[in-house]
Amino acid sequence: MKRATKNLTAVTLILCLCLASAALAGEVTDKKKVSLVYLGLPPGTAIYTIAIAQSQALSRHTNLEVSVQPARGSQAMPGLLASGDAQIANVGICSIWEFTKGINVPKEYPMLRVLQGGHEVMFGFITREDSPIKSIPDLKGRKVTADFPTFRMLGALGIWAMQAYGIDPDSVKILKAEDTTKGCRDLAEGRTDVALSSIEGPMIKELVAKVKIRVLPFGADKMAFVSAKNPGLFLVPTQPGMTGIEAGIPVISSPSTLHTTANLPDDIAYLIVKTLLEKHEELIPASPYMKQYSPDRAVRKMPVLYHPGAVRYYKEKGLWSREMDELQTRLLQEAKKQ
Repeated sequence: MKRATKNLTAVTLILCLCLASAALAGEVTDKKKVSLVYLGLPPGTAIYTIAIAQSQALSRHTNLEVSVQPARGSQAMPGLLASGDAQIANVGICSIWEFTKGINVPKEYPMLRVLQGGHEVMFGFITREDSPIKSIPDLKGRKVTADFPTFRMLGALGIWAMQAYGIDPDSVKILKAEDTTKGCRDLAEGRTDVALSSIEGPMIKELVAKVKIRVLPFGADKMAFVSAKNPGLFLVPTQPGMTGIEAGIPVISSPSTLHTTANLPDDIAYLIVKTLLEKHEELIPASPYMKQYSPDRAVRKMPVLYHPGAVRYYKEKGLWSREMDELQTRLLQEAKKQ
C-alpha cells in the first residue's frame, strides 16, 4: 500500500511538472506579438538592405513583427517616427543630429534616441579619372552636382567643404539632382563635372562600370570647420576593396545609426539591441556593411542621446564606459535647455 502511494505521488509530481512546463511553453508561444515599422532608404541602397536583414532577424528571433518601409529620403524619417507611423529608422548620425535641432526639417525632434551605431557612410566629391580636377580648390568654375532636395544635409556638406577651402559657392555652378544615384549618372554621361555622393553602394558600382573615377581628398586641417557645423561628421580614410576607389583617401564620414524615439518602451529597445548584437554574425551574409554592426561599434561618441533601454543592455555587457555616461549626462542637460 505504501509502495502504491509512493508511486502515485511520483506520478502526480511528474504530471504536475509536465503541466507546469507546458504552461511555461504556452506563455512563450502565446506571447503577444508587437508590430514595428522600420524606416529605410529606397531599395537599391545599402540602408535598405541592412533594414531588411535586421528586420528579418528581429521577426525571426523575438516576438517583434518588423516590416520595412522605404522613406523617399532621410528628411521624411523624423516626422514618421514622431507621429508613431514608424518606430525605428536608420540614417547617418549627422542627419539625426540635424533633426534634433530642427535643421533642414520643419521643426525640432529632440525625442530622437540612438539604439546602435553602424557602418561608416563616406561622402566625397567624385570626378572622372580623365578630368583635370584633382582637388577641391579645382571646383571653381566647374559644374558640381550637390543640391539634393531629399538629402539637404549632403548639399549643406558640399557648401561647408568648399568654404573650408575658402571657395565661394557662387564661384561654382551647383546643379540639382533628385538623389545621388542621378548625380552619379549625370557624371558618367557628361552632364556634370563633379558629383557629391556617398562613395559606396550600387550607384558607385554602376558609375565605375561606365567610367574610371577619382575621389577628391579632404584635408585633415579643414575638418574642424566642417565638424563645427555638424558634430556628426568625422574624417576617415577610404578602405581597401572599395569599388573603383583607392584606399587611404581622406574623406568625410558619418556613422549610419539605428535610432528611435524616447517613446519606444525600454524593454523593446533592450530586446532590439540585444538581438541584433547577439545575432550579428548571422546577418553578415546579407551585406558586407553588416560587419560594422558589431558589438565593438554599437556604442560610439555621437552627438545624440542613446535610448535608456539600449544603455541598460550595453551596461550589462560592459560596453558602456564612464566617458559615455558623462556624454549622456551632458546631452541630457542640453536637451532640457531646448
